[in-house]
Amino acid sequence: MVLVIRRLLSLSARPGDSLTGLISASRVGVAGHSDGGDTVAAMAAMSCCRFPGLRAVVVLAGAEWPALRGRWFSAPTPPMLFVQGTADTWNPPAASIRLYTADITGIRYYLELFGADHFSPYEGIRAPEPIVERVTIDFLDRYLAGQPGNPAAMRRAGRTRGISKLVSGGRMP
Repeated sequence: MVLVIRRLLSLSARPGDSLTGLISASRVGVAGHSDGGDTVAAMAAMSCCRFPGLRAVVVLAGAEWPALRGRWFSAPTPPMLFVQGTADTWNPPAASIRLYTADITGIRYYLELFGADHFSPYEGIRAPEPIVERVTIDFLDRYLAGQPGNPAAMRRAGRTRGISKLVSGGRMP
């Protein structure tokens, strides 16, 4: 991931490239699903893998990856959004909740998706995918793009009766 970020920043800084000027080193965000969620969580919060300068992190069905060696949440983290289906058997909800509640250093949100499995929330156009999309866009607009936005709008998008619930600041889903 670090190699990819550095390469994209390099291309953005090179005159005449198709990415010239499009990527800002001061506005780096990462998102990942499953093992990718584990990876971006580690980039934000694990001593072995922390990438300095992250401004926003989206962890989709992520967990602590035991193979990584280091301390979780030993330093302040960037704003993080954890998204998790309650029927996920690959990375059970307890794994995401453990990450979310352990992060006491930074801004954090937990989007709980009732009855959702490991894949359905992130593909297609049926609920809860549009909710994940809207909450993620609102989160990135606020913390990565620097648009002040209305945090109440993100909360409203994440609280859909019978489908989802969004909590923040360490409150339990």
